[in-house]
Amino acid sequence: MAATDLSTRLAKAETRLQTVHSELLELLADADTAIGVGAAASAFRQGFGPATQVTDLLRDLTTRLGAYREVVTRGVDAVADADHDAAAMLGDEAAGPQAGTSR
Repeated sequence: MAATDLSTRLAKAETRLQTVHSELLELLADADTAIGVGAAASAFRQGFGPATQVTDLLRDLTTRLGAYREVVTRGVDAVADADHDAAAMLGDEAAGPQAGTSR
């Protein structure tokens, strides 16, 4: 169950990062609108350069987190399938040659 919980937590973190990314983009768009145009506005915008880089990093982080969550989920599914197959195989072996014979 711990792996399933991890996958759920990763999905929630991915959603929160997407929200932060969206809010930051909206904030930058609002700031851009408020600043206007001209030389002074261009100089002021240069101060937002790091914020723009942060939005790119957030987008990349969200994408990587989603990919990691998918890998974890596939891994959990593979382990569960292998466990089920092994249990079935052990059950068949435990039944052994006695299955279906009467004494």
